[in-house]
Amino acid sequence: MSRPKAGYLHGVAAFWLEHKLIDRDWSELTDQEIIDLLTLIRGVGQWTVEMVLMFVLRRPDLLPAG
Repeated sequence: MSRPKAGYLHGVAAFWLEHKLIDRDWSELTDQEIIDLLTLIRGVGQWTVEMVLMFVLRRPDLLPAG
C-alpha cells in the first residue's frame, strides 16, 4: 500500500474516533447528510461515500452520479 493511501486510512480511523461514529445510528441520517459528513475526511470523495451507502448501509434507490 502506498504511503498516501496508508495516510488516508489513518485519517479515516482518526475521524471515526474523533466523531464517535462507531455508535452512530446511520438510519437517522439522510444520504446527503452522510455524504456531507464523510467527505470531510481527506481522501474520501462522494463516489466513495456512495459506494458505502449502497454496499455497506444498503440504501435503496441510490445511483452514483459519477
